[in-house]
Amino acid sequence: MLNEAINMARRKQIGEMLIDAGLITLHDLQHALGYQTYYSERLGQTLVRFGYITDRQLLRFLGKQYNTPAVDLYEQSIDENAVRLIDKGIAEEFKVFPIGFNKTNGTEKLVLAMDDPLNQGTINHISRLTNFPIYPVFAREEHLKWIINYYYNQKDIRIDIKDNDDETIMDLGQPISEKNLSSR
Repeated sequence: MLNEAINMARRKQIGEMLIDAGLITLHDLQHALGYQTYYSERLGQTLVRFGYITDRQLLRFLGKQYNTPAVDLYEQSIDENAVRLIDKGIAEEFKVFPIGFNKTNGTEKLVLAMDDPLNQGTINHISRLTNFPIYPVFAREEHLKWIINYYYNQKDIRIDIKDNDDETIMDLGQPISEKNLSSR
């Protein structure tokens, strides 16, 4: 029953659904459609650009369409330990970003922001890679691109911790490991 509703919702265009929800007007939709290709972006982003809908309204609306929690990655706190589980290439390829952990029913799950939280193939793949069950949440693709770039390109910002002999013990960009310590 749920899958039928999801498939039906997918067949209906997002613009129509936003009109039906009372979030935009037909005029708003037609204006945004006229500029969508000019800006080379998704319709939702164009609607936000013109102020017909807020980013937060769009995020909530799309989360409801996926029947999953939606997260604003610009405001979300991020667990660095979760980020270390997936490398940048995987995050970019699958349009996902690990944001933390969630313990439900005694099982710790990796909270994974996704632009398609119903994609079971991606969920299974990331679960196998990380050895964690996945708790998928919806995030907008634009937000995912930004946060992937922001977190994975910080490698140039380094802080070294020195010991008494002024030798580097650890680069905070790298986790402490036996290998890092024994190579000194």
